[in-house]
Formats: sequence, structure tokens, C-alpha cells
Amino acid sequence: MRVFDAKVSVNFRFRNATILAEREVDEITAMAAGEVAKKARKIVPVDTGALKASIKTRRERPMAHAAVASTHYAAFVEFGTVKMNAQPYMRPSVSDGIAVIRREAKRRVADVMFDAGK
Repeated sequence: MRVFDAKVSVNFRFRNATILAEREVDEITAMAAGEVAKKARKIVPVDTGALKASIKTRRERPMAHAAVASTHYAAFVEFGTVKMNAQPYMRPSVSDGIAVIRREAKRRVADVMFDAGK
């Protein structure tokens, strides 16, 4: 009976840790998307300000957030056209998001898993 009790306890702890880790990852991806959007708004070329104002974050699905620019010409500015050079603002901003993910994932998810093992 003790072996069974121990298995149930360990399974419960790790199931609970998985749920907590998923919450942490959801928060981390939201933070990362926020950093990407923040930097993109800082470096985007401004003419009327509509493109800058359209840069937001949104939740795509659990544990996946995105920084998006919603003007119809956002991709033309980012990638350029045959008549206009590219003026990237999203792609250079991604490095800030990646830094947030690395830093926070190391700290927060590791803490959850460590606590589950106690």
C-alpha cells in the first residue's frame, strides 16, 4: 500500500507541476510578445503613426502570444517592395523577446519543477 500511496503522491505533484509550468510558460510568452511589441514600436518608421499604433500583442493559443502589426501595409514596410527598401521593425525586435524567454524560462519553470520534487 505504501508504494501505491507514493506513486499517487508523485503523480499528483508532477501533474500539478505541469499545470503550473504551463501557466508560467503562458506568462513568459506574453511577456516576450510584450517586449517585442515595445521595441517594434520604438524602432518602426513613422509617417502617419498608424503603423506604430497598430502594433499590439495577442494570445494565439495557450502558451503562444504574438506581437502583430495590423495595418494593411505592415508587411510592405517590414520586407520592402520592388519600389521601396525594407525597413524591418519586427524582426530586429524578436531578439528582445527571445532574451525574455531564456531568462524567465530558466528561472520560473525550473523553480516550479524543483518545488514539485520536494
